[in-house]
Amino acid sequence: MTNKSAKKKERRRMFSAMLKMVSIPKYKSQRFIGVPKSIVILVSERYGDMILLTPLIEQLRKQFPGVMLHAVAFRKQSFDFFKNDKNIDKVFYVKSNYLKSISEILSKKYDILFNPKDSLSFNFLLLSYLVRAGFKVAFKHDYHERLFNCLLDLDYYNQVAVRNCFFLSVFQPFQDKGLPCRPYVPPMKVSEKIQNFLHHMPTSEYIGINISAGSVVRYWNREKWITLINSFPDRTFIVFSAPKDVEQKAAIEKLGGNIMVAPVTKNFYEVALLVSSLKLLVTPDTSLVHVAACYNIPLVGLYRNRFQDRTRFMPLSDSYELVISPTLSVKDINVSDVVSALQTIMKKI
Repeated sequence: MTNKSAKKKERRRMFSAMLKMVSIPKYKSQRFIGVPKSIVILVSERYGDMILLTPLIEQLRKQFPGVMLHAVAFRKQSFDFFKNDKNIDKVFYVKSNYLKSISEILSKKYDILFNPKDSLSFNFLLLSYLVRAGFKVAFKHDYHERLFNCLLDLDYYNQVAVRNCFFLSVFQPFQDKGLPCRPYVPPMKVSEKIQNFLHHMPTSEYIGINISAGSVVRYWNREKWITLINSFPDRTFIVFSAPKDVEQKAAIEKLGGNIMVAPVTKNFYEVALLVSSLKLLVTPDTSLVHVAACYNIPLVGLYRNRFQDRTRFMPLSDSYELVISPTLSVKDINVSDVVSALQTIMKKI
């Protein structure tokens, strides 16, 4: 841990301690009595975390069709992701016109607040403290004591979507039967280019490769991707990338051969639509693992050698193969291991 990150973590600890000092301890209960009329959920900032929250959101709408369900987003991408979600009545974006947004949120009174963060977060703690809710729920954590009515106690290494759905245990005893429903990506505007590409794209014919990741240690290098593609000359590949890696995507596509040039996507829903039409996807441990799960697309996932990565963020597609790096960096995965995993999963499907 760097000196800067250590100081940041210490400031969060101090802030949590201050909130505990000024707050009146909440009465403790593991159950909410009655049928909730209003629920507010604080939503995470990363696409993978947002996707893994959607099974809970859909299940809440199914169990309580009349509930007023609100979400609070701390980043523009979170707001854009959920703003067209048919299961959510309203999404607040607190960093756009901050005082107005906060005032509007604080003017409301909710039956239940759910903070899905299982780590220390300044924004999540502050809003959990400020928002008026009769029953506040979070995961068990030293920094959550006194601030919540119910602290959910579930193994940290459970898949994040399963942990989120454990929130349902505040209404009835939890039965671990897997996820109650698949995750999903709410609709967004789709460009004409993507519509035309999808219209002419043979469903379940192409293999997708995602060359991007959320951190440097999750990247696989370009030469290895090219070698993988060349190992399957009778298959056609589509290259996915984040906006910052568009030039890398174009460089691979210029090689031609068995690579189909796909339009650059303008939003996350366009990415999801392309993934939904694939035969299978090869990707590092990043949000596209969970996009594939939305449509039950078979997957080869490249993971670094870190236990919580492959447990908390394991694939939710029915068919998948994991290739684990011998180190804490995905770049150290051998091409031959990915080729073998791809061959194995193609035999399965």
